[in-house]
Parts: sequence; structure tokens; C-alpha cells
Amino acid sequence: MPNESLQTAVPICPDCKRPLDVIAACGSISYFCDHCNLLKSSKRVREANPELFKEAE
Repeated sequence: MPNESLQTAVPICPDCKRPLDVIAACGSISYFCDHCNLLKSSKRVREANPELFKEAE
């Protein structure tokens, strides 16, 4: 395995461009920005981070 195991992909906030907290519960995934203090829409997070969601296409 190349360096993939050493790197963890963290989605970036579409508004402030800082890393998001990923909250996974009850089969769903939510994204929270500590800087903006808001939950972020999964759709906007996918649009802002297309390299992390290639399989969703």
C-alpha cells in the first residue's frame, strides 16, 4: 500500500475552507464546521470536495 494509509482525507468547509468534523451516526454522515459553528449540507460538502467523493458520480 502506498502512502494512502498515512494520509487521511478530511473534507473542507465550502465557506471558510477549514477542515470539517465528520459526524457519523445512525447510518448517516453529517459535516460540522467548528469555525462557522454550523452543520454543512452534504451536497455542498461533496461539491466543494469532488476528489473525496469520486465514487458518488
